[in-house]
Amino acid sequence: MRQRSPRQSKRCDRDSLPLLRTSADRAAVQVVALLAPDGAPVTWRRQLKLGTASRRAAACVALGTRMRGRSALLLASILRRDLDAWVREQAAWTLGMVGGTAAWRAVGRALHTEAAPAVRAALWAAAARLGPLGEELEALALAAVVSGEPMEAVAATTALRACAPARLLQVGHVLSLHRVADVRRAAVAAWEGLEGAQAAWASFSADPDASVSALAHAYQRHAAAAG
Repeated sequence: MRQRSPRQSKRCDRDSLPLLRTSADRAAVQVVALLAPDGAPVTWRRQLKLGTASRRAAACVALGTRMRGRSALLLASILRRDLDAWVREQAAWTLGMVGGTAAWRAVGRALHTEAAPAVRAALWAAAARLGPLGEELEALALAAVVSGEPMEAVAATTALRACAPARLLQVGHVLSLHRVADVRRAAVAAWEGLEGAQAAWASFSADPDASVSALAHAYQRHAAAAG
């Protein structure tokens, strides 16, 4: 059997996964990872050290898809050390997918130190899958909902809805005054099915954004019809 040249080997390593330039590329990366040969994770680990940001991001998703919980410690290291926020975002998202104690600890630690809004949003999305949050992270999520960047605030709202819905209702009036319509809209949707939601939706009935007030009225009507 003819052996590959070093140049051919490098090209194979480089092309073993699709580039991950937007979140929509994750599905393609996951499919390739599932179909890849058994030795592929060695190549992906090499990409984490030597690849461009888009290749390191793809390697994070591929390792999580293929190795699941066994990749948590490696992904946690990337989340702490990689200088590119895009790569850290994909590591955070993947930790939420793989699950387990190590993943949960990594996400919890990063929520106390990470500064990039997009990465923090991915961390809250991961926390929503991994929960429960615990009192300390619940308080942190409430602070993010009320005063965080819009992207993070929406994701933290989702995490509270999944893990601590009663805490989300406690800040209903504050959320009705939030400066960003996307956050108010997320809060309205998050209260569906919760006891006390009608009172929370009422505080949005005169929202200055027509789409938010219309959504609140729609949920009120649906709840009244179902009740």
